[in-house]
Amino acid sequence: MPPRIGVSLLVVLFLGLVLTIQAAGRPSRRATQPNVILVVGDGLRSADLDLRSLVGLTNLSAVLREGFRFTDAYSASPAPAAARASLLTGIPPEQARIRSAIQEPLVSEEVTLGEMARSVGHSCAYLGVWGLGREGTAGMPTQQGFADFLGMFDLRHGTNARSPFLWRNEVPFKLPPLAGVSGDLPSAWLLRAATNYLHGHEETAFLMVLSPGLPGGTNQPPALRASRLAHLDAQIGLMTDGLRQRQLEGDTLLILTGVPAVDGTSSATRSSETSSRSPRARGLDDASLRVPLVFWRPGVIRPGQTNLPVGLWEVAPTILDVLQGQRPSRVTGRSLLPWVVVSETETPTNRVALQWEQVEEPRAMAARLGRWKGFRAGPDATVQVFDLDTDPSESKNVAEQHPEVVREFIDIFMGWDRPWSAPAVRPTDEATAAGDQPPSR
Repeated sequence: MPPRIGVSLLVVLFLGLVLTIQAAGRPSRRATQPNVILVVGDGLRSADLDLRSLVGLTNLSAVLREGFRFTDAYSASPAPAAARASLLTGIPPEQARIRSAIQEPLVSEEVTLGEMARSVGHSCAYLGVWGLGREGTAGMPTQQGFADFLGMFDLRHGTNARSPFLWRNEVPFKLPPLAGVSGDLPSAWLLRAATNYLHGHEETAFLMVLSPGLPGGTNQPPALRASRLAHLDAQIGLMTDGLRQRQLEGDTLLILTGVPAVDGTSSATRSSETSSRSPRARGLDDASLRVPLVFWRPGVIRPGQTNLPVGLWEVAPTILDVLQGQRPSRVTGRSLLPWVVVSETETPTNRVALQWEQVEEPRAMAARLGRWKGFRAGPDATVQVFDLDTDPSESKNVAEQHPEVVREFIDIFMGWDRPWSAPAVRPTDEATAAGDQPPSR
């Protein structure tokens, strides 16, 4: 076993023991394993957590100050459905079954974070936008390891801040008014459900996913986006304050990240704005794929940050390491745990290629390898190379100056060229369009 791999493995095994021991530190808490809260913001961009954007957002600022941030974290796909599936299953894009914006239901063979956490004794809840299976399918959250669900099956439903109902498990739940809430009633109910869940499970280990549909699409008016970011900030504050009041902050790992919003700029719009052979035209540029990723657990997760490129499909292996759970065979990504808990001088290094695809026409592929971004606009196109250190906007193709890097990307792309066709069974346009309407029955 190479020394570096051996040290990393020992670090992960040791940290799993440390995390379990520390979870048992609260005298009244019966559970010996930590809780996990995964907060997923729709359309939440890495830039939303930059210093200038955080003015007035005190709770998000505190999580960043006390937690560990991956500044170069990436969604698995520019397509919201595919991105969510990869995050919740830990399956990397090159192996994924759900690969497009089409809201295909998960199948029973796919193992979600809910099932992974349940296998080690955690109670599991999903609150908010789902997008991976409507009622009556195997993709419903209650069929995928989450015993408690309140939210929206359909991604379009998740964009409706005035929706009169949410699904509660498999039954529509009409939203009664809440005192002091005049605007986004669905989000307010999701927040109440989240805080109630924390209160009801303070003695037992749990995994809770909160996907409140905030801040929403990237094309919002600035004032609306600022308002919805402030709402997300308030939700984060109520949860972290509640954990502290119950002395659970050291027993709970909170992860904050984002996925592409369903109403982001379309591929057709991007193509009309810029060259069809550019990464932006396919939604494969860094600005479209980059998302925030922050781990927070005071006393266990060290404050800091790294520019190590990581993918959100690596979140599930990290959570499994924290919970000391067994990996499903298709969860092949690395755990990020060694980066967030060891000192900077001991941080392991790893040059891993991250890959993405745009499966709907016009097809394209992209990959990141260290400082380099590779892009191929179609199966027969030449490989373009961009130096993200000096050209973060990916405007200058430097492939001719770096033939050795081109060869690396050619090998990556040749190893991943799976055909794709739209699924035979898919929601009708009418069902998708009516996804935010109460069922007639």
